[in-house]
Amino acid sequence: MLKTLYNVFSGAFNVGTQRTALTGQPSSKKKTPAYTYTELRNLTKNSTINVYGVIKFKKPPQKTRGTDYMMLVSLVDPSLESFSHKLKCVLFVRDVSYLPERAVEGDIIRMHRLKINQHNGEPQV
Repeated sequence: MLKTLYNVFSGAFNVGTQRTALTGQPSSKKKTPAYTYTELRNLTKNSTINVYGVIKFKKPPQKTRGTDYMMLVSLVDPSLESFSHKLKCVLFVRDVSYLPERAVEGDIIRMHRLKINQHNGEPQV
């Protein structure tokens, strides 16, 4: 019995193919895409990026004039020349629970598929 359990679990941890712990068969889960992350100093206008950043400033969620909620977050990372540089993210959602309300200044946050624009000469999402 123990030998059978050992074989099932050892098969579940093979590198390359995900296997379920109970059957040892290949998992039917979809593979997560491989993301490429961009340093904040390498932002280009009209690009779509994935980033990790440290929250420098956060404004609590507010209801817009319509049905959405809005939140402002400023991000920095070690690649920036000075602490005064930042990426301003204006986030809009229909359901306030999708916003990172519990995040505080100094937290590290990961964001995917951000569309970079420019506002007053500075990058903005």
